[in-house]
Amino acid sequence: MALKVVLGLLTIVYPFLVYWVGSTGGSTFILPMLALILVLRLRHKSNINTRAGILFIAATMLLSVIFFGPDLSVKLYPVLVNLSLFCLFTGSLFTQQSIVERLARIQEPNLPPSGVRYTRNVTKVWSVFFILNGTIALGTALWASMEVWTFYNGFLAYLLIATLAGSEWLIRKKVRAKE
Repeated sequence: MALKVVLGLLTIVYPFLVYWVGSTGGSTFILPMLALILVLRLRHKSNINTRAGILFIAATMLLSVIFFGPDLSVKLYPVLVNLSLFCLFTGSLFTQQSIVERLARIQEPNLPPSGVRYTRNVTKVWSVFFILNGTIALGTALWASMEVWTFYNGFLAYLLIATLAGSEWLIRKKVRAKE
């Protein structure tokens, strides 16, 4: 459990670590740390989709280092996370249960048909969010200063995620009250 918390915190503060390490001129230091985080996360995930997403990120990071070098590669991590989440959420729309429906069924196993439709729509919204967020993260990695990249990927993106999650929660409450 402690390892899970540490990995979560490292993932959250990753943009700030990249900024700090980048400002000291040692961006190659961050790559082994990122590899360790990915390996540890992979080791503690049993879900095949999660494991596949982590393997995708790790393989893409390796190719990124080869083609773009360490400085840009460390800034592409948020792009790859968003791309993986986009693939996970969008891919689940082509299965019997969307990922949001699976999560909803944990609390409400007998989800009514209206709930299934709602969760599919929420899954679509998250898919759009992840592709847009990933595109902005890519733009900050390619064209913005390290300060702008850190601000967006270390603060603003999390604020947007919280805003979307909070908005969805309020909408869900309103929808459920009507039923």
